[in-house]
Amino acid sequence: MRREQYGCGGKRHSSDRICTPDGLGTSLNKDMKISLRTKLIGSSLAVIIIFGVAVTLVGIRLIADGLISQTQDRVRTDLNSARRIYHDEIKETENLVRLTGTRFFIKNALLGNDRETLQRELNQIREYESLDVLTLTDENGRVTVRSRNPAVHGDSQADDELVSQVLSRKEVVAGTVIVPKEELTKEGEDLAQQVYMKVIPTPKAKQSSEVEKSSAMMIKAAAPVLN
Repeated sequence: MRREQYGCGGKRHSSDRICTPDGLGTSLNKDMKISLRTKLIGSSLAVIIIFGVAVTLVGIRLIADGLISQTQDRVRTDLNSARRIYHDEIKETENLVRLTGTRFFIKNALLGNDRETLQRELNQIREYESLDVLTLTDENGRVTVRSRNPAVHGDSQADDELVSQVLSRKEVVAGTVIVPKEELTKEGEDLAQQVYMKVIPTPKAKQSSEVEKSSAMMIKAAAPVLN
């Protein structure tokens, strides 16, 4: 008695032959190849993406550090330039006052007690050199001539920081000083009004009880008038 079997292709085979699933094996091989290829591509893309993100982050960090460094260098350069300019301005004011103190008209007018000439010449120098103040005192620090406001004179400047140094050391001194409203008013109401500033509170400003600013920060120089 013969047994009949049907193979994978639907044909009848003899009992001494074994059917192998060739079609199923080919399909599995193809699926395995596709799956492996997908994994390789996915892995490669993941590596590329991670590398790209890392490079981007490093680039952003380097650019940010570079910009910060450039900004800091620029600010440092600007501050150094401003410091040099300010120092030069102080030196220029110092030289101007020193040279004015050596002018012959001052010595001659002082010997002749000629206040009118002193006031006229000093005011011309003040206006020509764009000075806010140019004042002459005697050896005790009492104002002889105030070129900007000649009507006010005779008050003492001996307590002024720079004037007191000149009176004691007999040499030129210069620097930055804070001039109060009372002293500014002696030079004229217009000068006092020029520096007046109303304090306007802002959300992040330091708390202060001041409602106005009436003092002035001034580059100032003083020099002796030697006979």
